[in-house]
Amino acid sequence: MPNKGLRGRLLLALAAALFCVLLSSYRLTLPLDRVVYDTFNELLPLPLPDDIVIIAIDESSLAQFGRWPWARERHVDLLRGLHDMQARAIAIDILFVEPYANYPAVDELLAREIASLGNVILPVFIGQASTGGELWEIPPVDVLLTAAAGVGHVHIDVASDGVAREVFLYEGVGTPHWPHFTLALADQLDIAPGKIPGLSDPAVLARPDPRAIIRSHANFIRFMGPAGTVPRVSYADVASGRVSPGLLRDKILFIGATAAGHTDNITTSLGQIPGVEVNANIFQALRSGKFITPAAGKHVALASFLAVLLMIVFSLRLPPRVLLMVLALSVLCVFIGSFALFGMAGLWVTPVPLAITFLLTYPLWSWLRLAMAVDFMRAQLKALESESKSLSFVQRSDSDVAHGGDAVEVVLAQLDRARQEATYNHELVRQTLEEMASGVVLTDVAGSVLLANQTAKGLLGMQVRDERGIAVLGELLRLEPQSGADIRLSIEGLIGPDDSFSIECRAPYRERDVLLQGALIGPDRLLMIFVITDVTELKRSEKKRVEALNFLSHDLRAPLTSVLALLESARDESTDQRNDEVLSQVESYIRTNLSYAEDFIHLSKLDHNAQPNKDLCDSTSLVDNAVAQIFHSASRRAVEIRIAYASTEGWLHCDRHLVERALTNLLDNALKHSADRSVITVETMVLANAVEFVVSDEGPGIDPADMGRIFEAFEQGRAATEGVGLGLRFALVVTETHGGTLRAANRQGQGASFVLRLPLDPGA
Repeated sequence: MPNKGLRGRLLLALAAALFCVLLSSYRLTLPLDRVVYDTFNELLPLPLPDDIVIIAIDESSLAQFGRWPWARERHVDLLRGLHDMQARAIAIDILFVEPYANYPAVDELLAREIASLGNVILPVFIGQASTGGELWEIPPVDVLLTAAAGVGHVHIDVASDGVAREVFLYEGVGTPHWPHFTLALADQLDIAPGKIPGLSDPAVLARPDPRAIIRSHANFIRFMGPAGTVPRVSYADVASGRVSPGLLRDKILFIGATAAGHTDNITTSLGQIPGVEVNANIFQALRSGKFITPAAGKHVALASFLAVLLMIVFSLRLPPRVLLMVLALSVLCVFIGSFALFGMAGLWVTPVPLAITFLLTYPLWSWLRLAMAVDFMRAQLKALESESKSLSFVQRSDSDVAHGGDAVEVVLAQLDRARQEATYNHELVRQTLEEMASGVVLTDVAGSVLLANQTAKGLLGMQVRDERGIAVLGELLRLEPQSGADIRLSIEGLIGPDDSFSIECRAPYRERDVLLQGALIGPDRLLMIFVITDVTELKRSEKKRVEALNFLSHDLRAPLTSVLALLESARDESTDQRNDEVLSQVESYIRTNLSYAEDFIHLSKLDHNAQPNKDLCDSTSLVDNAVAQIFHSASRRAVEIRIAYASTEGWLHCDRHLVERALTNLLDNALKHSADRSVITVETMVLANAVEFVVSDEGPGIDPADMGRIFEAFEQGRAATEGVGLGLRFALVVTETHGGTLRAANRQGQGASFVLRLPLDPGA
């Protein structure tokens, strides 16, 4: 499920990033983009300068001079009046593209005034002679073109929604060779920027269509405000001398129509604005460097892709409520960032694709998460149902299974049924735990008790009903260790899942002997479990066993040893050979019984976890001492014992007495199954990390049917004629106590081999 969730997050993030790039690259959110841009433009108006004035052909001017167009003598009179006002520059937003037919000489007069002023900018008109006809560039008439300080096109791009937001600073038929009207004005004032702002389409510029209008350096227009924001004076007032000369001194003058209903009015995001005032806004944005330049599409697409990818990959790990808030804040931050770029960097990056992507992410991820959750719950419920067929104690019927209806409701119903079943099983386990004869305490790794059954409470003297919150150390320290162990240190030593301890204690609260066992459990969350077992009766049985061993050790062996002493004395005093043979036979039986008693005593101690007394021993001496024990018995039957020593020394960390006795038992077993005058071989081999003792005989071998039971206590092979079946068992227990192995096999030909392997001492 975690891998599936990560895969789902990555796929959704990648899909969302590509979706955002698609929205941005193909401008699918253009209507919303325009709304946002217009809002930003309205919220951040350009500062209003104090040196721009519009000489407006307004309603009062039309009332005084008559309907438009006027005779060109009016413009000659206006320019004559502007001589004394000493304006910095004059931009006449009026087309003079045809000679004046009524009075041809007036064009000469107008050109003379324009040339005399030396700072007049005239417009160039680009249009079609007829609908669908050829495009024409129509500059002012030649005489005016020669006299003007500069000319430029006055075209303003109108978007598909009829709103003018964009201007191209260069434009022309075939090539963009005409600067914009305002750029020509800036050049005349020597304030044009060194690098012309705006975006151009390299593909169009590289292969222009000679019959089309080619444009470059696109910029979004920022406005100082709605129509009427830029200061105006009436054309009629200036022409009639009703304006003080100081009012227009050192001003940049824009002359154009502002009258309502005039065809030069342009629709903008701030409403209808006269074309002359739009040009005034363009000029102010140009000279103040406040144009809004659209960001390059490929850069926006790449930034959007990375932003969405990283944002969604990391945010989808959050809980649903937090995710919703994060995505909402992300949308807000996107708009704030776009607004900051708009106002501070003059860069237009639409926030709409990112915002839409983030807003769609939440429902999409919620749907995917719900689908993954339902699939996961179904899989888990199926696995739980499969497991609980053998583990659950609840009887089921077909009516318990939800069918039909909404998929989520079905899964929730199944989940509720599983919860009820788990609750029942939990309660049953809890009751079973309460009925256990051993005390059980479950704690967290900090030692706080999570669960304790009644047996544990009774043995520890816990007086509270609710065991949660109790510190287990304080409860377990009520116990009194019997072997010098430290309960506190043993608990602190529980670090890994394989750590455990076992301590014999006295429970003073109940005056009982207990065995305290502790370990770490849990596949995910580690918990400590303590089992307290009442071993009072077991200790009593152990005491009886020890008394029995003492009986064997002393009360049984002591008389046999005394009999041996008497036999030795009788043999010394006897001169009868026959009596000597009888005495030797009796001695053999007694020594055999003593050997049985020794094996039984040591075997009992080892079977009850008695720890051997280990020391550093040489393997060679172990073999020599074992052979010495059996040598006389072998000599009486003319059995030869051959020893093959290892070429290198092998040192063992072992209990010398026990290992020698184990080897002796193997030799004795070989002697029992060997014919007179045969050979027993003892071979020692020092390996990389162990020593092997191989005892081989020339007897009948081991019956395959007996191979699996010859190491069991009181078991013998079918060919055995003497013994009680403790020798091999003793040898196996000693070997395993020392961490070694003992195995038996038949030799090729005749006889059996026993291989006893013990680990080398690591420090030797």
